[in-house]
Amino acid sequence: MDAAIHILPCNVKTVRLFIGMGTQWRMGMNGAYGLDYSALPVVAQALGVRLRPGRFEGLRIMEAEVLRRWERRRE
Repeated sequence: MDAAIHILPCNVKTVRLFIGMGTQWRMGMNGAYGLDYSALPVVAQALGVRLRPGRFEGLRIMEAEVLRRWERRRE
């Protein structure tokens, strides 16, 4: 089931960046453990998104939430 979500205009670029990083998960024996931040500048440039401290923090918040949800699924 697809659910519509509302993204505040101030967060659109951060969400675009997070989605753009979707293939950049670092993987270990127990699955993903974080995003590969070395790819972040390349992805940001490709999307035309400037990296800013607040944007990076937003990305980290979304990353942490996804990791929490994946961990719950494994349990």
